[in-house]
Amino acid sequence: MLADSKQLTVVMFSAFWSGTCRAITPVFERFANTYSHVTFCNVDIDELESHPVVRTVQSVPHFRFRKNGATVADFSGANEGALKSAIEANI
Repeated sequence: MLADSKQLTVVMFSAFWSGTCRAITPVFERFANTYSHVTFCNVDIDELESHPVVRTVQSVPHFRFRKNGATVADFSGANEGALKSAIEANI
């Protein structure tokens, strides 16, 4: 399972209707290509709204960083610098 991986997993919780999510998606995709040893996953909160983890998301975009079965970082907002910093701090 992705959440229990020994390597870093970055999950972006997003919504199609969110302009902020659409703005940060190309950055997220670019980082997915740059950091090939990190797993990136984009979760549409409307498609999985009944999932217990999705119900914990208060705003989008929301980024959750998991490694070795634990959340190592978590933040909301379309901040490219914060996204890059969280990735590099947890590789």
